[in-house]
Parts: sequence; structure tokens; C-alpha cells
Amino acid sequence: MRIQQTNHLGRINPYQKQHQDQQQDMKTSKRNGGKQQDEVQISTEAKQLAADTSVQHDKVAALKRAVANGTYEIDAQQLAEKIWKHFNS
Repeated sequence: MRIQQTNHLGRINPYQKQHQDQQQDMKTSKRNGGKQQDEVQISTEAKQLAADTSVQHDKVAALKRAVANGTYEIDAQQLAEKIWKHFNS
């Protein structure tokens, strides 16, 4: 058996674009005095969620302990019913 044309897959560098982007970032960074600045933007929805005080911290802590201890049990029937209601309502 003779194999013709392997589409030259070995010649493609999948990281070439990433490397070019990194080189461009380095050039931009050097123009800015060598300091790269990071920026974070928090959406208004995230800010509202962070300010939400309705979270029951004691209940969350109890659930975390149960999961960590391996004692958290899920009622499969109740879960299935809630999933069914969610997708069929």
C-alpha cells in the first residue's frame, strides 16, 4: 500500500497565531514603558449579586460540610421531578 498526499499536516504550526499575538503584546508593552496594565470590569449584575444579602450563609456552610464529608445525599426522584417541571413549563 502506498500513501499519497498526507495534506502536510506536520507543516502547520497551531501556535503560530498565539506566538504572533504574544510578540505584538510585547512590542506594545515596550512602547508603554515596559509596564503592562491589567484591567477588570465588573458588570452591574455581578455587583448586585455581590451585594445580595439574601444568601443563607449557614445553610451554604452546612451543604459544603456535607459535600466535603461525603454525607450529602440527593433524592433522585425529587431532582427528576424538578428537572421535568423546569423543562416542561
